[in-house]
Amino acid sequence: MALGLSGEIMPLRRLARRIFLALTGFVLAISGTALPAMADKVGVAAAVNPDAFSSLAGSPKTQLNIGKSIFYNERINTTTSGLVQVLLVDGSTFTVGPGSDLVIDKFVYNPSKGTGEIAASFSKGVMRFVGGKISKNEDAVAIKTPAGSLSIRGCIVMLEVKNPTNFTALLVYGDEMKWKGVSGQQLVLPAGQWYLWSEWGFKNRASHAQRH
Repeated sequence: MALGLSGEIMPLRRLARRIFLALTGFVLAISGTALPAMADKVGVAAAVNPDAFSSLAGSPKTQLNIGKSIFYNERINTTTSGLVQVLLVDGSTFTVGPGSDLVIDKFVYNPSKGTGEIAASFSKGVMRFVGGKISKNEDAVAIKTPAGSLSIRGCIVMLEVKNPTNFTALLVYGDEMKWKGVSGQQLVLPAGQWYLWSEWGFKNRASHAQRH
């Protein structure tokens, strides 16, 4: 009886072990797909006017509410009366004004070292960026526009994009803002200077606040 009983129990144990391993593999497979989605969260909507919306690739556009999680590659747009402030994990903020379109293309952050990378696309409208911990690093923040791209370090920057040939950037406060146009022109601006790109070329000079 003991041998017979043992002979029946052992296969059951092996079967249970196989089921356990199979379920473990299944759970790990689910985790493998779920964890990146959780890791893709880059911040939250800290302030919202009701006429602000967001959408992820392949999903319908939904209205933004205060406290909503913002994810990597999520498109944020506003109507002519919309406004939204996106607070990123490192403390950086994008405040997006009326008639605007913003996408966080990349967000990498190491809290223990205060390092990382932010890349965003801003195709139209008005926006203010206030740098957090990541922006204190050289060339860690890049904002792409139809007219060119900005590299920001430790700054508060205001942008207005009307179309690919009408673009204004103001370095309100901070260390440095670099501009690289689509046709290759480059410029480095210190605090208090603005940059205007239009079909007639570009201008840059100290703002009134800087001169006084």
